[in-house]
Amino acid sequence: MVNIVVGIIILLVWLIILGITSTKFLVGMSLQVVVVAFIFGNMFNTVFKSIIYLCVIHPLDVGDRCEIDGIHMVVEVLNILTTVFLRFDNQKVVYPNSLLWTKSIGNYYRSPEMGDGIEFSIHITTPAEKITLI
Repeated sequence: MVNIVVGIIILLVWLIILGITSTKFLVGMSLQVVVVAFIFGNMFNTVFKSIIYLCVIHPLDVGDRCEIDGIHMVVEVLNILTTVFLRFDNQKVVYPNSLLWTKSIGNYYRSPEMGDGIEFSIHITTPAEKITLI
């Protein structure tokens, strides 16, 4: 995208130096650019946020087990604009990446090793043979 913007600027400077364009032409073209930016500005913003989210922040990979808004899901597909998750009940949930940008995501695969603890009580008179059977 930066190459395109730089190319347009170089083209405009080249046209001004050669005297091919006038200021009236440049004012008319700039008005067209403002109209296009007004119409498609939100779309460009969404695409830009999604690209930054996937390429720079990159909090997810396909197959990661995540928690978003208290719901445990597995990342199934990463697209440029959306991410598809598989919920615990096999329902596919599609989130726009621009929305994921604002959410807190817990990624279990990128977290340090975790464990679960279970507390239980055994009476002191219970024989060892009975404990090993369980």
